[in-house]
Amino acid sequence: MCGVTARLKPDTGAVDQYAQGFAARWDELIDWDRRRAMERRFLIGVLAGAPGRRLIDIACGTGFHAALFAGAGFQVDAADGSAEMIEAARANLDRSGLDVNVKQMDWAELGSMSVPRYDVAVCLGSSLPHAGPEERAALLSRTHDLLVPGGLLLADHRNFDHIVEHQAIPPGRSVYGTAVKVSLVAADREQTTFGYRYADGFHRTLTVCSLRFNEARAELSAAGFGRVDSFGDQRLVRAADDSGFYLHRAVRGAGERPSNGRRLP
Repeated sequence: MCGVTARLKPDTGAVDQYAQGFAARWDELIDWDRRRAMERRFLIGVLAGAPGRRLIDIACGTGFHAALFAGAGFQVDAADGSAEMIEAARANLDRSGLDVNVKQMDWAELGSMSVPRYDVAVCLGSSLPHAGPEERAALLSRTHDLLVPGGLLLADHRNFDHIVEHQAIPPGRSVYGTAVKVSLVAADREQTTFGYRYADGFHRTLTVCSLRFNEARAELSAAGFGRVDSFGDQRLVRAADDSGFYLHRAVRGAGERPSNGRRLP
């Protein structure tokens, strides 16, 4: 069973794979301008049916998606378990001048917030595979409970179906820039390790769970989401293919009265 918990805080006993300088260089991989041009219209479009504008980013990394959604008019709370990622996110968002509430918080702490208060939750940047099956189940259940009826969760992940079967990164769309060489180090049905090599010789590896397309959809349904739509490289898909990334849009069903929204403490 995959036991990766890379985004948890150090005091939980988990290893922060973004520590020791990796988080500080993550934006060289992302290339904010290129990624914004690729993703903004699509992401805002898939949120068109959200019941309101209150949004929580539960894996904000260096703040890219928090900034994207805040710039589009959402009221954004942003959290991440990595201290170094949060430091980078705060610096990026301060420079942007956007009003985003940023807090270091691991996924287990979402349980203390589990009353409906958000219209949208996002877990992007292929963050969901950082958790093993049991932790994902708890995370998705907690996130479901944070959403008002009709609220939307967006969660994405790499195409591990292709990676494991072909032992290669798929040929589909990549959301990352070209300044950093990304390679596949090892992959099996449980875990996948990627290598990241920078032009100056800086090198890190990142190990995550090999989260499959059907597995992710089943886990979202098991968490209580009534409808799950899946996209591969920004087009609606019903099965695994050769896409680079999958995004799932899950809808919380009606039936529970929403509470008044309030921001992270």
